[in-house]
Amino acid sequence: MSNIKNELKSIAVEVNNLLGSYIRIHDAVFRFSWRKIIPLPFIFKVIDFNDLYSQAAQILSELETRNQQINNVIKDTTPKQRRFAHFLSEYCTALIETVSLLKEILHQLYLKSQRSNKYILNEYKRQCGLYQNAVDKYIRIGSQLNELYRELHESSSKLDYDEIEDVLRKWNKNSTEEVYWELMVAGAGEDIARRVTSDKDLLDKYLQLRNQLRQKGASRKGELLKSAFDIQELIAKESE
Repeated sequence: MSNIKNELKSIAVEVNNLLGSYIRIHDAVFRFSWRKIIPLPFIFKVIDFNDLYSQAAQILSELETRNQQINNVIKDTTPKQRRFAHFLSEYCTALIETVSLLKEILHQLYLKSQRSNKYILNEYKRQCGLYQNAVDKYIRIGSQLNELYRELHESSSKLDYDEIEDVLRKWNKNSTEEVYWELMVAGAGEDIARRVTSDKDLLDKYLQLRNQLRQKGASRKGELLKSAFDIQELIAKESE
């Protein structure tokens, strides 16, 4: 379940990054003067609506991918994780609707900038009204999602801490700090040391390796060096 929790958090971070990219497009569009669509030379700066349209289309595609990823993991979640996942999916769906509407506005603005259509101000205002409703919706869902994220993080952090404590007791270790410095002394590096001491499964595997080497009669130095090397190899394989 720890992997599912981390995957949900990772998807949430990616969705937030996409939100930032979308907001930059929003700002570029809605800070313009209507006259900038067909600018007067040396007075108004032209806006590249076609480029913004392409950016919006890319964001839309990535949001749809993230939403599918959420749906793929929901069945393996705990009840609290499932509630968060459903809200995250609902948030993605609301963002997809918002970006889709913005993409259509951008398309019409691009055509007008090329004098290819009759995109009148009233139609623009109508589409902007629909778009604003979609913006209000994703903001409302986002507020609820933030609360759920905090609850999920706080509860899972407590659960992780308890599980790590169980692993330490199992192998007669006093603290994760002790393991951290053993790995540092063995040359594993700070990144490996932090990963091992913050993940119950990696911590358990590392201490199991230590115990196996000890039972084979390895010296303490040999035990530290070999187990540090083996856990680095394991992490590297998992990252492939």
